[in-house]
Amino acid sequence: MAAHLDVAQAVGSSNLLDHPEIMNIRLAKKDDVSQITEVYMRAFNSANVGEKWTFEKSQEFMDFWLKIQPDLFFVAESNNKICGGAVGLIKPFWDGNYLTETELFVDPDFQKQGVGKNILKKLISEALNKYKIKSFDGLAYKNQKFPLEWYRKIGLEESKLVYLEGDPKEILDNLS
Repeated sequence: MAAHLDVAQAVGSSNLLDHPEIMNIRLAKKDDVSQITEVYMRAFNSANVGEKWTFEKSQEFMDFWLKIQPDLFFVAESNNKICGGAVGLIKPFWDGNYLTETELFVDPDFQKQGVGKNILKKLISEALNKYKIKSFDGLAYKNQKFPLEWYRKIGLEESKLVYLEGDPKEILDNLS
């Protein structure tokens, strides 16, 4: 499911962290990749969405994000331990910059404690301030209640676009 959110409506003027004494949100660093990788793997492998992340593939993915958009890759820490992350890609479109291809992940032990909410607020706020984004685009599995209902609750809705994917070899065969 593709989702679209008018960013100006999503970011309020409230304090970023509900509990700053126990949670810190900061930019990810190269030294964090191993911890981030573990959290990402735990989050998605336990989500029952059919994704089976190995350490190597997850680390490759985190390295990719640190290379392509390091200024918008945030981690949440509790007691100096990384418990979540969020990152997105800035893409220029006809009507302005979009924050797209977003990844939001929280260690299962820290879910439903405000980590995802606060780190997403940080990501959107920074993208809005730095890049003047006009839209936030995200993907969620349509057959999963969580996080789909949460995304709807915060203002995302299904767009007119349909997300398509396919086997490249089959596509090439069909184009022949």
